[in-house]
Amino acid sequence: SSFSSTGWAFLIVTVVGVLLSLTPAAKLDKYGASRWGYFCLYLLLAAIGAKARLQYILQAPLLIAMAFVWVLIHAALLALYGYVGRVPMFFLVTSSQANIGGTASTPIVAGVYRPALAPLGLLLAIAGNVIGTYAGLGIAQACHWAHP
Repeated sequence: SSFSSTGWAFLIVTVVGVLLSLTPAAKLDKYGASRWGYFCLYLLLAAIGAKARLQYILQAPLLIAMAFVWVLIHAALLALYGYVGRVPMFFLVTSSQANIGGTASTPIVAGVYRPALAPLGLLLAIAGNVIGTYAGLGIAQACHWAHP
């Protein structure tokens, strides 16, 4: 099942984070809440990374090639959409970074183009994380049902 203890941890943390952002707890940033939040995020990522076995990378060259092709398709679709729709480069690179890079790098990319819109980049990245968490776990569960 895709809903292991790690999967449930991601679901619970995502729900709690979104719910707390709708309460007065969202104003705790002036007391250093973001620093603690980033610390906890990095600790979680380090714990997940500590379980990774890098020797398996060489055993899955097709998976790496597929990821490379997927990123190329992503770039081609964004370039085509930007050209046809005359979308400003700011929106293209910020949305791309929100999909691929995440919350740490998207505001930086957005701030390079227009510093006043860095919060928009952060909002895009957070929305991508929330939707991606549930969509990813749902797709993993569907794959598990299709091929147990």
